[in-house]
Amino acid sequence: MNGREVSTRDCNKLSQAYLYTTSPHLFSGDAEKAFCRVRDKVKVPLYGCDCYAYALLASGYVDLVIESGLKPYDFLSLVPVIEGAGGSITDWKGHMLYWKVSPESCPTSFNVVAAGDPKVHRQALEELHWQ
Repeated sequence: MNGREVSTRDCNKLSQAYLYTTSPHLFSGDAEKAFCRVRDKVKVPLYGCDCYAYALLASGYVDLVIESGLKPYDFLSLVPVIEGAGGSITDWKGHMLYWKVSPESCPTSFNVVAAGDPKVHRQALEELHWQ
């Protein structure tokens, strides 16, 4: 960023994490319940920023970003940035984010979790407990 290499920061516990999401109002049903399980365990939940939250994560200013209902154009370009900075970004089951483009494909919704530290990523996935 600005000519300097960025990197995520260490965060050993979910209870020490700073979490960003665009808005708590973007979650509904089971996704809202899953998000609340994580939100209630972090040190500080923060709202707003949209894609800027991912830049904050990659730069080591926050520890976790959780979103629901994203389209591929919302996150695919962020994958190499976050992974290149040492973080992880997956769906809520821990699977790699993947969208196969074809004439028949339409943008489906994705639930995304990004973390700077693998321990916090794993703990967030456990709390999300997404099926």
